[in-house]
Amino acid sequence: MKTVLIAAAAAAAAFLACASGARAGGPYVVDDAGTTPAGRCQIETWVTHSHDPGWVVAPACAVGGARPVELTLGLRGQGGATWLGPAAKRGLADFGDGRLTLAASLAAEVPTDGGPAVVAVNLPLTIQAADAVLLHLNLGWSQEGDVGRTTWGLNAEHRLAPRLWAVAETHGDDRGGRGWQAGLRYALAPDRLDLDLTVGRPDRADDGLTWTLALAAAF
Repeated sequence: MKTVLIAAAAAAAAFLACASGARAGGPYVVDDAGTTPAGRCQIETWVTHSHDPGWVVAPACAVGGARPVELTLGLRGQGGATWLGPAAKRGLADFGDGRLTLAASLAAEVPTDGGPAVVAVNLPLTIQAADAVLLHLNLGWSQEGDVGRTTWGLNAEHRLAPRLWAVAETHGDDRGGRGWQAGLRYALAPDRLDLDLTVGRPDRADDGLTWTLALAAAF
């Protein structure tokens, strides 16, 4: 099971941010520090093709004032099992005219069959490294039963064209877990609709490649 859970900014994601073409989240494990503007909603959905295919649907809405709280209730299916993924994320601070943004999120994955849930806390930091480059750093903690993990992640986004971004990430935990993904994001409708295609090993290092097709809509 994922150690960094679906936050609908995210997907993903993992697990969501506005469909602006300048965000991690969605099918990526590493989250960004952005949140949906107050009064706005979004939905991200993706399917994965691997030795164990899966799918995710993650709607989210933001409530509050200048620093809204983004609330998500995701649903993930894999191998005949399903998980609910409630999550909340809030921006904490901006520095350097918005070139450095810090947020905090609390998420869970709850098996619908009554098995042990996973709870995760994450601190995403987004850095506007250049006009066309975003860096997202994550540091967090996840707990599943008696097993706790310190989690980390690094995601880089580079704008290749006005509507096209290249995205790559690596992530892991202090118990030896590690994964990576890379892909392209295309804005079908800027600020409204994004399409992602990714490939990598997001969860298991030796189970072959996972291909993901994702769609993110903001409204």
